[in-house]
Amino acid sequence: MSTVHPEKISELITAYIDGQATSEEIAFIEHYSRLDPTIDGAILVELRIRNLVNTCQKIAAPDMLRTRCLELISNEVDASLEHRPEATITQISSVQHAAVKPNKYPIIFPHFLKYVAAALLLVSMGFWSGRSLNRSESSLAAI
Repeated sequence: MSTVHPEKISELITAYIDGQATSEEIAFIEHYSRLDPTIDGAILVELRIRNLVNTCQKIAAPDMLRTRCLELISNEVDASLEHRPEATITQISSVQHAAVKPNKYPIIFPHFLKYVAAALLLVSMGFWSGRSLNRSESSLAAI
């Protein structure tokens, strides 16, 4: 990592300040901040920016801005739909409807059968062991 691009260092500093950096990235930033004083300066600038953003008063955006954003999004969606062939849209919707078919036997069903089989096995083992105990007791009593 001796030749690191400034964009990468900037991303690492941001992650470092936000507490999202990995231990390797933290060690890297701390190591290079000792070697290069400009990294310390960049860390201080980033801290000041974060503190300023946190202290800013939050206000609601004007309704005009919300309306304009929704118009732009709607125009983008309409434009992307115009560039698709109609058959493709129909095929996509038919594939989506076909993929939504409910599963008759959900994945839980085989697991349920395992438990039912285990319970039946335990009950039948109890029944047969009880019968064999009764036979051995009756044969001991006959002696």
